Amino acid sequence: MSTAPQSEWVERVRLALAAPLDPSSSAKSARKWALGDALLTIPEELRDDVAEAVGIPQSNARSYWRTARAWPPDTRSTPASWTVYRDLSREPNRQDLIRPGQTVRDVYELLKGRQLDRRGTHLVEDGDLIDEIVRLMLSPRNKALVPQIVERLNRSKEGRIAARDRRSTAALRRLDEEIRLLQKEIKKRRGDKSPRLRFLEVRRRLLDTEVNVEEIGFLAGDPDGRVGADAEDWRGLAERLQELSENAQRVASEILNRLDVVDADSWEAPDQWTLKELSGADDDVVDAEVVDED
Repeated sequence: MSTAPQSEWVERVRLALAAPLDPSSSAKSARKWALGDALLTIPEELRDDVAEAVGIPQSNARSYWRTARAWPPDTRSTPASWTVYRDLSREPNRQDLIRPGQTVRDVYELLKGRQLDRRGTHLVEDGDLIDEIVRLMLSPRNKALVPQIVERLNRSKEGRIAARDRRSTAALRRLDEEIRLLQKEIKKRRGDKSPRLRFLEVRRRLLDTEVNVEEIGFLAGDPDGRVGADAEDWRGLAERLQELSENAQRVASEILNRLDVVDADSWEAPDQWTLKELSGADDDVVDAEVVDED
């Protein structure tokens, strides 16, 4: 650490600030480099005080010495403005990123992935954004660019999540509308207690099951949601869904095989009552007798 008196440090920075400056941008860059190098010779905890004594805004002074520290004199050979060096100073691989003739706009696009004067998508009016997309779709470049856009969407984590969310959201929206209409019809028939009402209520509960299955898929596809249960819990849930699917398939097949009328004579053995089940007894039925009502 230097032991020079503070007045000497102030004078050193003042000389760098007062150095002759011609109108060229390279000279302006040279002054900023000189100020940064001068400030680096001062203990860091005193640099703000020295800058204030010289009349340099604190934020400017910090920018000068931080840029000079990131780019020692032997690394400043690339022909580019001081601002380009400053904007790249925080990048670990900055020496690989800087290019001759590079502009601030180039650096911004390199680091941010978008143009400097381009507003964020959320700030662009819907009509302007639509016009831009339409221009791309109608341009001769669309055949080359659109497949690349789709490929990048499918390759990126964000794109895959968005596609999954879109499918799940669309399915849930469709189910929600179907449930709403069904609930409206149930409400109209609430007073008549007809078999039709029972059918509608069962169908309503089936739609609830569909919603639940969609939401399970949505949760399982979300990396943050999956941590809510361990592998065994997820496996158990998946097996339960599989059983539900198989049972649903069996019931659907039976319904489709006898759409006309349910005939008691055609019931299969597993669907028939036994004396044991009718009595509600757990053990074998003893001395059971069926008596006709007369």
